[in-house]
Amino acid sequence: MAPIVSETPESDLDGRVRRHRGTEIGSAPLPYHQTCLPIGYYVETKETITDAPAATLARS
Repeated sequence: MAPIVSETPESDLDGRVRRHRGTEIGSAPLPYHQTCLPIGYYVETKETITDAPAATLARS
């Protein structure tokens, strides 16, 4: 599954890239380590999360 293209990429101090899609919450970025994601968000870390709920359940 192709990654979701970010509208607002932001870089952490250590170089990680956080990507998120705009929702009613606004443009507030999520922490890169957050795994319980609200619907409509995509967070990319060194280990790419393509489908957050499914990927989280699969790794648990």
